[in-house]
Amino acid sequence: DLNDVCKAVSDCVEWNGLGLELGLKNSILQEIEIDKRGKNSHCRRDMIAAWLRNSKKDKVMKEGVPTWKQLIQALKNIGEISLSEEIMKQRKVLNPVRTTKRKS
Repeated sequence: DLNDVCKAVSDCVEWNGLGLELGLKNSILQEIEIDKRGKNSHCRRDMIAAWLRNSKKDKVMKEGVPTWKQLIQALKNIGEISLSEEIMKQRKVLNPVRTTKRKS
């Protein structure tokens, strides 16, 4: 649910990096930033909506169906360790998907 995910990541300032880690294309993130005039909370919400929508028609995603595990791992990859652990505890999620670091 969009509201649940938005609440869970409301403290994440790095919405663009999170979007990239979640598999969103940079062009989609740029459109969101332009459309929302860079306002973090609005950009973050639209980025999460695009991730949850997982629209194959628009080729928005590079990865599969959105999951809490993917979100948790993406947060870890951008350095949001405490936020990822908080979500793991709240959602009772074990063993995130992968242990890769974000490419610079």
